[in-house]
Amino acid sequence: MAKKSSILSDNSILQYQFDQYATECQSALDLAMVRIENARRIITMDPSKYDPFDRIEGRIKTFDSTVKKCIRKNYDLSIDAIKKNVLDVAGIRIITIFQDEIEQVATLLAKIPGINIVSREDYVKNPKDNGYSSLHLGVQVEIYSPDEGSKLIPIEVQIRDKSMNLWASVEHIVKYKKNNHDPEAETYFKKMSEILTAFDEVAMQLRDYDKIG
Repeated sequence: MAKKSSILSDNSILQYQFDQYATECQSALDLAMVRIENARRIITMDPSKYDPFDRIEGRIKTFDSTVKKCIRKNYDLSIDAIKKNVLDVAGIRIITIFQDEIEQVATLLAKIPGINIVSREDYVKNPKDNGYSSLHLGVQVEIYSPDEGSKLIPIEVQIRDKSMNLWASVEHIVKYKKNNHDPEAETYFKKMSEILTAFDEVAMQLRDYDKIG
């Protein structure tokens, strides 16, 4: 698999086409990030309103990572197939402190002009079997091209709290950086998720507790 991916990464035509598309994705990502940051800034201007954002991150998927995903998902290796199927070439991750702030952020995003939510996968209410939990929103952002006019670029927005992000970080280290896909590890991922979910519930109770001690 690794050898096949390496060969495909040397495909200069597809690489060039992807780089052109990635530039468009970066433009859409920049626009979305500015709009989200502006919405956050307006919230923080009012001292009576609580800022549900802990941090906002954006990234563009690399060509190699995109090729590997196409191979894993059995997508055609063409720029048209990438545009159609790989909807997270541009990605935004929003981290909240508390779990119930995830939905607050999603509601806010739905009100921001220029960010059109077209899909929703709720792994907060329905976590994956291994314990993965996050809210995924598929959004579209309009950009302008001198040659092609206006076009809609997809961006995947992941919203999760800090506990969920910790879980995902540990999984990434164990599964991908260490290349450890032992099925027995899934039991530990699930257990870790249960512990962090309990932590989230206690954290929200403490936040809403008027008097401690």
